[in-house]
Amino acid sequence: MELFCALPATGRDPPGPIIRINPREVHIKDPDYYDDIYASSARKREKDPVLVAQFGLEGSGFSAIDQETHHQRRAPVAKFFSKRAIENQEHLIRDSLNKLVGHFQEACRAHTVVSLDAAFAALTSDVIHQYAYGFNPNNLDKEGFNAKVRDGINGLFQLAHLLYFFPILQTLMNVMPLPLLQVLKPPAFALASQKKELYEQGAAALEKANSKAGSGTLIDTLAAPSMPEHMRSAHRLMNEGFALVIGGTETTARSLALGAWHLFTREDIRNKLREELKQVMPTPDSQPTWNDLEKLPYMVCIAFLT
Repeated sequence: MELFCALPATGRDPPGPIIRINPREVHIKDPDYYDDIYASSARKREKDPVLVAQFGLEGSGFSAIDQETHHQRRAPVAKFFSKRAIENQEHLIRDSLNKLVGHFQEACRAHTVVSLDAAFAALTSDVIHQYAYGFNPNNLDKEGFNAKVRDGINGLFQLAHLLYFFPILQTLMNVMPLPLLQVLKPPAFALASQKKELYEQGAAALEKANSKAGSGTLIDTLAAPSMPEHMRSAHRLMNEGFALVIGGTETTARSLALGAWHLFTREDIRNKLREELKQVMPTPDSQPTWNDLEKLPYMVCIAFLT
């Protein structure tokens, strides 16, 4: 396990695997320490409230500090991400993948350049929106794959370090008019615009739930009258939805971009993976299932490393 090692490049070996970088934080490079950090439920762990505050996601499972609160917020969401639940929705992923492949083929014929990070962010954003909210924003069909999806995520991480030290900036951005924010800080504008859209989706889900017109999507479950009343607010649904959308978009998109780079630059990896995939993809048009791909050891290894 390598969480991070924040040392200057001095040409010397680090003094040890655990380094304190500030009074509240240590960075660890020691695989034997994995179980101490990612402990079982029998050994309770709490998040650092200062670290969590920089993202401004009050009420979400991500922002829960203690284990009990995290469990309460996470429980309604967890069932949507079980293996069986994902298998039942595999067609949604396949539909978006086929669309992306079509765009790649078109770009190949036209000899045009494709921004892979924007393309993969559009792909994963379409999938998580469809799964969590029941609608597809069709970012894959928009010009430049609607690069503001990627820009909004990048904006979050560009601002995260600053917000860690000055969390008041999060409050200022939340109350600042969007047109002004667009002029002053475009990445922050992309981020705020997305949160505004999710707030409206959360409010609509609450309205549907109160009229018993929910459609059974993840957001409908979070808005259902059976949920504790303090968890049924448009603001909390916005933050929970934002955490899900960012997590469902950025992590997978980054893995795809990194994996594509290695496949492009490493012929040995590309050839070995191609040979293994022939077991479940005898033709380029074959569409193996998730279960099929999980049986390929090198494929699983590549996916895990990226």
